[in-house]
Amino acid sequence: MLIAPAGAVVSHHTALALWGLQLPGCHPIHLSTNQRLRLRVPGIAWHRRKHQIGCREVAGVVVTGPERTIVDLATKLPWH
Repeated sequence: MLIAPAGAVVSHHTALALWGLQLPGCHPIHLSTNQRLRLRVPGIAWHRRKHQIGCREVAGVVVTGPERTIVDLATKLPWH
């Protein structure tokens, strides 16, 4: 990922899509990192992690694991 700092991984909605699932709607690209960022890029949602990010590789892209992806989304999605 050209604009992402070293150690950044694809997360949240974007990771879910790479795992073969999608939620309705249009979502920005979600990236997670342990670094403090002041970087603003249209169409990218940054998430800062305080702990090590568990990740795997899917289609040549480093993403959060499926379990972490589900937890990330469960904490952000509205409950109806």
